[in-house]
Amino acid sequence: MAEPTKVYLFPEPSVKGPGLDKLALVLDRKWWSRTWNFIWTFRKQSFKPALFCLIGECCMWLSLYLGFAGIVERSSTREPITGVYELLGILGQGLLMMLVFGGSALIFVCLGVGLWIVVLTGFCRAYLQEPAPGQNLPENLSKNLEDRQREAVEFAKGRKLFLLLGWIFYSLIMLIPATVFFTAFVLIYFSIPGALPVPPPFSQEVTNTAWAVGVITAIILLNHFLIALPLSSLSYRSSRKVALDSFFMTFKTLPAVSTFSIFFIFLCLIYLTGEFALSAFNNINHGAANYYGQLFFLLLNAVFHASISIIIWPLVLTLPCELLRGEKSQ
Repeated sequence: MAEPTKVYLFPEPSVKGPGLDKLALVLDRKWWSRTWNFIWTFRKQSFKPALFCLIGECCMWLSLYLGFAGIVERSSTREPITGVYELLGILGQGLLMMLVFGGSALIFVCLGVGLWIVVLTGFCRAYLQEPAPGQNLPENLSKNLEDRQREAVEFAKGRKLFLLLGWIFYSLIMLIPATVFFTAFVLIYFSIPGALPVPPPFSQEVTNTAWAVGVITAIILLNHFLIALPLSSLSYRSSRKVALDSFFMTFKTLPAVSTFSIFFIFLCLIYLTGEFALSAFNNINHGAANYYGQLFFLLLNAVFHASISIIIWPLVLTLPCELLRGEKSQ
């Protein structure tokens, strides 16, 4: 790949200080108006990754629930399975459902998440290229906002290898916090009453500890993520340098970016309201009808996830982008 030109068309992203002044933007009605218009215009770019994730999530739940449907139906009748062929038939049907829908889920979720990373990188690039209020639009940008956003996403798609290497370095840096976080997340999920037909018995102390550890490690991971993604969208640094520089930038902007991470977690809780509501839904009864009711509820919840993701994922990146509005590199 040819070396990037030294005459940069846009400012190199950088942080100038703690960024506490950016917190005031949440009270600025004009900023919210511009941001909402920018995100709503960007919805066409967000539709495809949201759709892939929707299909993947639906296939995941179909795989899990249809895979165990035969066992649940027989269990609800309280009739024992007496024949080997009957048992093999139930297990074979479940295995087939898991292979078909589980494989589809893996493919579509991987495509959706990967495309989300690329599209959100394009979102950050388009956002950072936008002139401040009162400034003129640079001549090298399209006059139409939708065209500018599409061009930014296309630019990000052309840097897939750069982005892949950047997120590999990010993963290596965040390996220990990520391992701790996912362990806490599993404990939290299994401790939700009714989340699974028979949730593992955890004490309240274990659950509380998992919540505390999960929140702390989530903030650590998100702090780095919220700086790394906008930085990778417009920076001419190498992939390794983007991952390292963004890591050190999180310390320079720690109070502000931690506040943005907490905001991200709050939006994630809204995103997961369906999962929490499922615990109440499961208290209706424990028969096979409730089992299929759970599946229908989760499929509707997947539609909710896809719809709201078009708004909240770009939204959480706008304030971190504001932290990175720097001067032209020398």
